Amino acid sequence: MSTRRWSREPLLWFALLGLALFFFSRKEEFAAVEIQVSRDVITRLDDQWQMQMGRPASEQELDGLVSDWVREEIYAREAQSLGLDRDDTIIRRRLVQKLRFLTEDLALAEPPTEAALAAYFDEHANRYHIPDRIDFEHRYFSKDRREDATADAAAALAAMQNPEPVQTRELGDAFLLQREFFARSERQISDLFGRAFAEALFAKEFDGWFGPVPSAYGAHLVRVTGRIPGRSPALAEVRQQVLADYGQARRDTANNEFYEQLKSRYRIVRDARAAQP
Repeated sequence: MSTRRWSREPLLWFALLGLALFFFSRKEEFAAVEIQVSRDVITRLDDQWQMQMGRPASEQELDGLVSDWVREEIYAREAQSLGLDRDDTIIRRRLVQKLRFLTEDLALAEPPTEAALAAYFDEHANRYHIPDRIDFEHRYFSKDRREDATADAAAALAAMQNPEPVQTRELGDAFLLQREFFARSERQISDLFGRAFAEALFAKEFDGWFGPVPSAYGAHLVRVTGRIPGRSPALAEVRQQVLADYGQARRDTANNEFYEQLKSRYRIVRDARAAQP
């Protein structure tokens, strides 16, 4: 179709006229929109720059930061006007997170009193109990390097118990971790060697080499060299942990109470579950 024929098409002119009327009708609306670059915005941008770069921004750099912020603000507003923020899981979760952070900040605006901290510590004393701990050493027999690591460990234990025992440091294979451990709880040992290994060590009532004790790595000969009874610490010993736990408890409480207040303003209507075919 030629250019001359296009110029005679009524639908084309109708579309162009409609587009012109649309922009003309919204001209005042567009002109009325204002983006205020406040002193707080400029200060925040400058502070962020200093945190990242370790120095204040120059005038040229600050102008660039402001220009980037304005561009971001315009895109954000236009995206919201088009409804692009709706039904977006990531944006939805981010908004929820920001509201939770705001609630938590308000909950922690004032530090706890000594009485409140002490009461929390007493109420949750079991959480801060220091469990029994032991010192031990071991000799490792690799299941990957030997045909029968358990049998070799048993033979080594018999050799250690002879009237003329062998040097224990010459026994076993090289191990990824150290040969001696100090002041380890049953849980800590379990994390390293497995639950069965840890239970075997804490079940022993005497010192001296024993085994073979299986682990995820192979077989071990073990000797418990020290025991430290568990105890309940004073608040001063675990104060930082108690402060952290107390703060988290206050945040959780504040969020739950705030949610219940918000929920009371809504009527929840839930569709019945569809019948199973």
